[in-house]
Amino acid sequence: MANKKQPRTPINRECFLRVIREKNYTVEKLGEAVGRSGRTLQRCLADGEMQPELLNTIGRTIDVAPDFLAGEYDKLIEKAKDLVDDKELLEAMWTDSSNFPYSRYINQKFDYKKYIIDTLKVNNISEEQLLSLEIDKRRMFQVDLGKALNSVICLYFDVDSCGICTEVGLRNEGMVMLMATDWFK
Repeated sequence: MANKKQPRTPINRECFLRVIREKNYTVEKLGEAVGRSGRTLQRCLADGEMQPELLNTIGRTIDVAPDFLAGEYDKLIEKAKDLVDDKELLEAMWTDSSNFPYSRYINQKFDYKKYIIDTLKVNNISEEQLLSLEIDKRRMFQVDLGKALNSVICLYFDVDSCGICTEVGLRNEGMVMLMATDWFK
């Protein structure tokens, strides 16, 4: 029986290396820490993909959300740059691995599309009404909703569950997801 090819997660090599350096690891040292060789990790980076289980183990070991480690947030930065005024702050917050710990990844398995639809339904706005808006208007709705929610949260909470100040605004993953994803095409 032939070996079955295991599913792989795309990896942004530059992002991965930037994050492990932030965490004071080399590829070889990280390989030892997760029970793999540095060469195995180098091959994954050269191929631009990695087994999800290995990526998860690395994320847990260095306390970084696996999707952040893989470079998914770098993609979101590009999408969100046109939507916010302070692009430098946006990039600084979204490229700092301490803002995306592994614990947040585990706790944030959340359906943001359903959240937005349910929020609208509570206010007697249907999904069809949202989808009838032009794409740019839907995107701005997501941005405005994210900003409004953060403003209210800041009134009542000084820090989030990870101890990060809520006044920073777009730092937390929820705001990132509300503002920078393309659910409503």
